[in-house]
Amino acid sequence: MKDTNNWLHLHYWVSPTRTPHFFLVFATCAILGNITRTGILKLSNYEHSFIAPKNTLWPNFVSCMIMGIFQIFNNAENAWFADYPYLFTSITTGYCGSLSSYSSMMLEVFLYSTSLNKVNISQHVTLPNRAYGIMEFLSVLVSQMFVSLGAYLFGRSLASDIIVPYINRNIEIEEEKEDAVESKRHPTLKKYVRFVDLLLAGLAIPLTVIFVVLAAVYDNYSRSDWTLGPLFGIVGAFTRYYISTYVNPLHVKFYLGTFTCNQIAILLLSFFTIIERGYNSSITTPIAKTVNTCRIISALGSGYCGSLSTVSTFINESYNLKLTNAIFYNVITYAVSYILLVVTLGAFSWSRGLTEPMC
Repeated sequence: MKDTNNWLHLHYWVSPTRTPHFFLVFATCAILGNITRTGILKLSNYEHSFIAPKNTLWPNFVSCMIMGIFQIFNNAENAWFADYPYLFTSITTGYCGSLSSYSSMMLEVFLYSTSLNKVNISQHVTLPNRAYGIMEFLSVLVSQMFVSLGAYLFGRSLASDIIVPYINRNIEIEEEKEDAVESKRHPTLKKYVRFVDLLLAGLAIPLTVIFVVLAAVYDNYSRSDWTLGPLFGIVGAFTRYYISTYVNPLHVKFYLGTFTCNQIAILLLSFFTIIERGYNSSITTPIAKTVNTCRIISALGSGYCGSLSTVSTFINESYNLKLTNAIFYNVITYAVSYILLVVTLGAFSWSRGLTEPMC
């Protein structure tokens, strides 16, 4: 007889074939992706750094490298996650997708090409003339995308030439000692994958509760940097996952799902930037005129928009397309994003103006 209260049993939540299990693992990866991105941004924020502070180059680099590594881990030859497809999706789409941020990258492209970044505003520094905005546009975009692509290719080579042979060799030695029967997917390796899967599922609820409590108790800078961002990131990552799952298959040569998520994130981040940095009607303070409001808006931008958009998945998809299709996919994506920024953030900043945020 079918158990109508099956959801009350532990197996329902920890079985990899169950949707609740996927929710738990994916949520943990989304939280960890946001935390990793914030940590990398903090580490790269120091005086006289070669890469401008809070630039998304480092998070995108790390995310794309990890994405490349895991693509080799789960290709047809290795298939380490064949029995745990939700875990693979959670690590690549959830963790790597949340670690990288397409929306923040394109915002940097726009702000640098139009002399509207925080340094330009605070120090009244502008480009020699508007034509140099083209060079800034290309400098940011080319640097970001080719560094990300190089990281992705390096990750694939690192996994196929070094990591996979090393792990396979050590596992084979361990299994020979235990007289284990060899298979395409080593029993020992499957044990480790299962452990990671259960660990991530078990961390979901405690991590979420911890971040909710910290966000409620501490009203300092941590709200925008460490607590609210990851919570909003869970929603953003799930939104991207479901839109991509249902919309990407509509066109085999153009990933409409990822494209849609990236453009929605751009539009939302543009509005959040206007609220955070745009002058209000009095032209004395920004629209978000309290520190707490500023922190919440900042967390929405970095958390929700950062997880809703992705560079690592975008690079992985471009790699899997033919060169002509990949170029078309990239050019259309960048062009639409920049146009959206011009007609929203650009129109406001050139008519009303931007200032430094309260936080």
